[in-house]
Amino acid sequence: VGAAILIALILVTLVARSMVRPLRTLRDSALKVAHEDLAREVEHVRSDGKEFPVQPIPVHTTEEVGQVAHAVDELHQQAIALAGEQARLQLQVTDMFETLSRRNRSLVDQQLSLIDRLERDEDDPERLESLFRLDH
Repeated sequence: VGAAILIALILVTLVARSMVRPLRTLRDSALKVAHEDLAREVEHVRSDGKEFPVQPIPVHTTEEVGQVAHAVDELHQQAIALAGEQARLQLQVTDMFETLSRRNRSLVDQQLSLIDRLERDEDDPERLESLFRLDH
């Protein structure tokens, strides 16, 4: 009876360890992703513009713990993909504003040039004063 209880305790301990070890690995890896890896990788994607595959959480089981580890890996990869998309959109918006700025500057320069020509050709002092107010 004592030997059976001892064997049962050993089996319970082994089963508990086999369940706790992947959970601990999952927890530690998920926290590392949340507090270290993700911020670093997002910054890398934003500065470089290139996405890269994430390192999977080292839980090698197909049971629930392994499925949760896989889900965390997928979430991690999606966050990297979203950061890449956001970086691309920011570049596009920046390019758009630069283009609009250049176009606006060109139009303003054209208007000032036209006003200068009108000022040179104007003899009426009242109209000339109005033109001066436009470009000063």
